[in-house]
Amino acid sequence: MVSLYRATRLVQQLTSDDPLDPAAARVLSSVKRMGPARPSAVAHDNHIDLSTASRHLDALQRHGYISKQSDPQDARASLVTLTAAGRRVMRTLLDNRRRAIAPVFESWTPEDRELLEKLLARFADDLDNHLEPR
Repeated sequence: MVSLYRATRLVQQLTSDDPLDPAAARVLSSVKRMGPARPSAVAHDNHIDLSTASRHLDALQRHGYISKQSDPQDARASLVTLTAAGRRVMRTLLDNRRRAIAPVFESWTPEDRELLEKLLARFADDLDNHLEPR
């Protein structure tokens, strides 16, 4: 866990020119992955309370990265969707990370890179499933 925390912190330091802070980037990433989603689903996906998610979503909407519309299934609810500007900022975030870590992987074999990707995805999925019942 110490190594994972350290790696995450170092990648964030390498990408200090990101257009969004890490928390807002995670929320925007959820909206991208989930497609049109209710704010409560975004909060659940990020394991944060609805008020925190709403604050991030409001800021992302003010910047033009997401749009909100009424849920056709329930007019009292809203759905959030990534805008073209949101897709561009997500691309920027991912490109920043790829550029930042690419030199580190130059000496790694393709098999080592694939193994790391596979194990990190498994770890994240297992953690997500572990948190789900809470």
